[in-house]
Amino acid sequence: MKQVRRPRISGSGMHRIRKNIGDVVKQVGAPTHKKEPVIYIPDIKGKLEKLGKRVIKEDKEFKSLGWVNINYCYRRPARFDKDGFLVAGQARRMPVQARDLFKVDFVIEMARDVWKHLSKEARHRLMWHELRHCQVVLDEASQPERDRHGRVKIKLDSHDLVVKTFREEVRKFGTAGHEKAIAKFLRKQAKAKADELNDA
Repeated sequence: MKQVRRPRISGSGMHRIRKNIGDVVKQVGAPTHKKEPVIYIPDIKGKLEKLGKRVIKEDKEFKSLGWVNINYCYRRPARFDKDGFLVAGQARRMPVQARDLFKVDFVIEMARDVWKHLSKEARHRLMWHELRHCQVVLDEASQPERDRHGRVKIKLDSHDLVVKTFREEVRKFGTAGHEKAIAKFLRKQAKAKADELNDA
């Protein structure tokens, strides 16, 4: 019997969601080569938009997103990336035509089959993660730069903390230089978070 890799959950390809992972994997299933028609479901009840606005309001890092319009939607079915990771969410930058016609700059897309099984904390973190990809290009005065047609310049940020290697490679050779820096950063942040929780 051909073994199918157990899917791992990610946002925009790499973001792991640890809450409810067992339930989500059972519900969504393993990757399949069968192509199913994709359905995009509007956020009719506004629950995604409400959470997105709250996350933006609570985090000063997202202050510049006040200059752009963000739409939110669900996607069915959930999809897997080329590495077999289950994509829980994705941020999309809209093309110029859509920005001009529909006044939408970014779309935050959540996998419906995944979202309904996530805890409140996991949903908040996933929303934060996807919004973090959405960036407004700012000038030296922290004002948005604009193109020659007056549109606010926007971009999608890639992950700035990425490790692509094999577990067995690390066991055999240890960590490389840049991986050591990442590991040190993660240990420091994990300790700080643990100390914060202990003091609460």
